[in-house]
Amino acid sequence: MPRRLLVSIFTAMLMSCGEAFAVEVEEELRGKVKDSSGTAVSGARLTLLTAQRAVVATATTDQSGAFLVAAVPEGQYVLSVEHPAFAAKRVQVDLTAGS
Repeated sequence: MPRRLLVSIFTAMLMSCGEAFAVEVEEELRGKVKDSSGTAVSGARLTLLTAQRAVVATATTDQSGAFLVAAVPEGQYVLSVEHPAFAAKRVQVDLTAGS
């Protein structure tokens, strides 16, 4: 909520200047990868793709299965998760401000 308010105030200030500016909002994607028993999967490779399959970012899970992809523009993506011991998985991701 504070982030959304801050962006709104910043946008209003820019618009009152009478000049055109672009405001780009970036989000972060974080989470954990676990197997079907709930055990963390370390070393899983994640690839964030646009709808057109262009690679936006990559990450690897740490020992606790956690990952972080920072500074991702708002939009719709496909998150691909791969690990040699498991079948690959793809998940639809919709990043919007404050979500």
